[in-house]
Amino acid sequence: MSKAPEQKVTKTSTCNCGQVEVIVTGVDKGTVFCHCDNCKKASGSAFAHNHRFTKAELQFKKGQDVVREYKDGNTKSGATVNRNFCSNCGSPLFLSTSAIKGFYILHGGCISGRAPQPFNEFFKDDKYAWLSDATEKARL
Repeated sequence: MSKAPEQKVTKTSTCNCGQVEVIVTGVDKGTVFCHCDNCKKASGSAFAHNHRFTKAELQFKKGQDVVREYKDGNTKSGATVNRNFCSNCGSPLFLSTSAIKGFYILHGGCISGRAPQPFNEFFKDDKYAWLSDATEKARL
């Protein structure tokens, strides 16, 4: 499976309580699943579903004052991951890392509308055995 053609989108990303609302307008530079232990813990799920946009494409509509950041320095990649979440409801919102400079990685569960199929999966060695591969690339 090849990467989907780049199309400009406008999406809204919100936390569970609705205090934080972010508008992203741009090209999703990569929808991926991450199976590392840190992303599993941060998402509370079997994997993280992530969308990558440039920092310039993300604008707060409301709630920037309630967003808090956790600097996750104990990562498998060795890069610090800045995990941003709503301080009221705890919803993970987006992250940034020095490994991918100039981008915000938005959590798929917070983004409105349908998500494209991921084009890749990261840290597949940490993936639960009962999960099937989401992409052809992961099956290779």
